[in-house]
Amino acid sequence: SVCSAITAMALAVIWTIAAMGAASMRVDPSLPGLGVDKQVTVSGLSSGAFMAVQYHISHSSTTVGVASFAGGPFWCANDDVEIALHACMVEPQNIDPSALGFFTRKAAEILSIDPLDNLKTAKVFIYSGKNDTVVVPGVAPKLSEYYSLYVPESSIKVVLNISSEHSMPTANGFGSPCGFLGTPYINQCGYDGAYESLSYLLGPPLIRAKPAQAKLQNLKPFDQSGFFVTGLPELEGMGVKGFVYIPTQCQQPESHCRLHVAFHGCEQGEYLIDNTFAWNAGYNAHAEANGIVILYPQAYQIPDLNPKGCWDWWGFTGPDYACSLGIQVAVVHKMVLALQRPPSTLIAAAL
Repeated sequence: SVCSAITAMALAVIWTIAAMGAASMRVDPSLPGLGVDKQVTVSGLSSGAFMAVQYHISHSSTTVGVASFAGGPFWCANDDVEIALHACMVEPQNIDPSALGFFTRKAAEILSIDPLDNLKTAKVFIYSGKNDTVVVPGVAPKLSEYYSLYVPESSIKVVLNISSEHSMPTANGFGSPCGFLGTPYINQCGYDGAYESLSYLLGPPLIRAKPAQAKLQNLKPFDQSGFFVTGLPELEGMGVKGFVYIPTQCQQPESHCRLHVAFHGCEQGEYLIDNTFAWNAGYNAHAEANGIVILYPQAYQIPDLNPKGCWDWWGFTGPDYACSLGIQVAVVHKMVLALQRPPSTLIAAAL
């Protein structure tokens, strides 16, 4: 069943390993406490969109908004890769939001996700390109229908009128033509997906920055392994290196910046394209202008199970993948908590 409580034995094994590795799990100084806002927003592309929805539903008490670019509903895949590849990507007529809502309620009842009442005040941004052949446009309305079970329709924005292929749509001069399908899955469409989603989730409207306002020195690599639950990348499905964009103003104590988590899509991880997604997806300039820290966690490939380095939205890390017990959800949540720690007097040295 969805996000069922895993056995006591399995929990004991996981947390025994975690305790044994406690010394190696100390927060790397390149991911310092910044005292960012306790209310978080998330977004993602493709597998990252499914992951963003999973994180939102799991941690809705502190996650107040989500943006999905080419993604679908929570628990869409039902812990089954075949359902993921078919219904959730190219056969949306087989997605049943009401049934997924039932599973969601069951997960809440056993405390695998936060109480669903939190979603009454959430904001949801949903984007699907008109020419998307990977996650077809019909999936987006199913996501909207799912969220409307919990979120007022006035708080759900759906964008379906941009002629993009499967990609992060940008207006920053970087990327492939809008109708192109392929790496790095960032396409120039004259539509600033990062700005439009951030502004909707964090509005009143944000300052619309020029691309040149982003500062490369503010995009910091950090060691993700210190946050791993098991300590083993091959079990986490995550790479050792992650990125965080820390605007200049957010590097000062008492800056009170906000935090947004951006999940890349399949074949966009650092191990394949370095910082291309983190630097070029369009978030950083607006983050610099509006005081928003952007966390870019990084997934990693697992041969046979996850050859394209996707986020887990079908169960390759275990049956609890979609909820707060899920390994990747738990790892990213630990990163969020680290950034929310009070600023240290050593912050300048750490940065």
